[in-house]
Amino acid sequence: MHTKDTHIETVVLVPGIYSPPIVMKRLATRLRSQGFDARVFKNHFFTQTPPENAQRLLAELQSVSAQRVHVVGHSLGGIVILHALRANAELPEADQFTAGRVVLMASPVQGSELAKRLTAKRWIRPLLGKSVVDGLLEKAPSQLYGRETGIISGSSRAGMAALIHRPPHVNDGAVSQSETVLAGATDSLCIPHSHALMLFSSLAARKVAQFLKHGRFVD
Repeated sequence: MHTKDTHIETVVLVPGIYSPPIVMKRLATRLRSQGFDARVFKNHFFTQTPPENAQRLLAELQSVSAQRVHVVGHSLGGIVILHALRANAELPEADQFTAGRVVLMASPVQGSELAKRLTAKRWIRPLLGKSVVDGLLEKAPSQLYGRETGIISGSSRAGMAALIHRPPHVNDGAVSQSETVLAGATDSLCIPHSHALMLFSSLAARKVAQFLKHGRFVD
């Protein structure tokens, strides 16, 4: 049995589609500099559905020995987190992972219009793997089960997706701000970065750390 460390708060980072753990390295390093024990989960989006990835994530969260366990997800990773929260709530209280906060970064929890467009093209559809099953094509689980949750969206268009996806409203080149809205979220923030580049942003890292520490995107 693990003994909870009263001095360390752990953050588990969950990457999105086509994002190997190394993509989260800069964010993890910056969170460590803020006093968090940061680690990165491997999202097997190509071979596992979001609920299946959520079961692996939940097992990892349960294994963490820390005073508090936070989760931060980018894009599809946020949807995996929401599935994990639902699965966690179905467990006996003694088996649930330690309470902590949640931050979702550019996660299309309302469904992804870009994913819908891509799946309509037969030659592209296989490249999305199993991410569309209970994932990108429909609304994610919306219950937060009492966990303070912060939402970060982006407003700068960049990247390959921006070349073919031009939604009329505020977006980060891949995900519209409206797709990230989650009822019951504690706080939300839009930053001037694109979908992928926000992971390398010092501003985004600072805001994530602020929310994990205070439950608000405070200055």
